[in-house]
Amino acid sequence: MTLTSPAAHLSTAPLDELISLLFQQFKKPFVEHGIDTSPEALHSLTEAAAAHQSAPDDDKIRTVLHSIIQESEAVLRDEFGFTFAESLQKTMNDVTGWTSTAEFIDRANSKSTAELRISTASLLLAFLGDSTFLPHVRTVLADDEGAQDVDGVLAMRALQHLGEAQ
Repeated sequence: MTLTSPAAHLSTAPLDELISLLFQQFKKPFVEHGIDTSPEALHSLTEAAAAHQSAPDDDKIRTVLHSIIQESEAVLRDEFGFTFAESLQKTMNDVTGWTSTAEFIDRANSKSTAELRISTASLLLAFLGDSTFLPHVRTVLADDEGAQDVDGVLAMRALQHLGEAQ
């Protein structure tokens, strides 16, 4: 039996599956902002996005995702002095401001959570046709360095969807 890596599956998965996967990562903030996350609403949204069409809650979804990205950029900037691109290149050896193991874990969690929220929200926005944070999508792809990990494959698919692939 041959095992397929998650990234390999994502490279050929239907767009609506990719969009659904990303959407699920933000279910809690979407619900908090009154966005319908029912299976029916998600199906409608993913089908519309895959077909380059608008869905009923697109504006609300974009607003929430923009806010998440901006908040996460502020965490990286204010707590670490990094941009998103710089943060992806930095390890915890480059991070100061901790003296105990608990502080180290807290700082590492804060950094990685901000990076993940920025990359995931930027990818979802790109699949929804919003190119505002396209530089972040390109940063995710560049950080992949040809390894074709999950984030890199999603970034390539998002750029292809927008017609921005190189």
